[in-house]
Amino acid sequence: MNHRKPPEVWLALLLVVLAAPATAGVSVDYAKSVDFSQYKTYRWSEPTQTLNPELERKIHQAIDKELMAKGLAKLDREADLTITIRLSVRDEKREEMDILGYPALWGESTERAGQSGEVLVEVEVGRLTVDLLDGASGLHLWRGTATRVTAGKPGGSAKLINKAMRKMFKDFPPG
Repeated sequence: MNHRKPPEVWLALLLVVLAAPATAGVSVDYAKSVDFSQYKTYRWSEPTQTLNPELERKIHQAIDKELMAKGLAKLDREADLTITIRLSVRDEKREEMDILGYPALWGESTERAGQSGEVLVEVEVGRLTVDLLDGASGLHLWRGTATRVTAGKPGGSAKLINKAMRKMFKDFPPG
């Protein structure tokens, strides 16, 4: 009996692996002495930097969805919490290899490095920082960071942003 998989199965598996988006890395820290159950409302702070409007909209929607699911109400005036976000984006050159360890042939190759045939591609790497501040005092209470939220797209991937925010706010409110 032949247990070998036909080439079409291997090709399909390879395409699934290659199409899978990079997973955002998420971390959270907060003031351990704060009783977060006292916070019932939130508002967005005034923007402190110019973001891509489409990307900012996606981030706001994802955070709104998570906080509202936790029972917090969004206000346009004074609120218990104030949210600020910062996004830093930089281009990074990465070696791209396929699943078999050969130089990748997709994307735009910016240069060939060395004699081993590596393909370096420029990838946009975004790091999003979300801060929750006490609405009355302005003290920092909670911080979440997520890396790779732009997925190589200037407007970011809504799917990747939503996944990162679900992960970030999974255990919110803390304690």
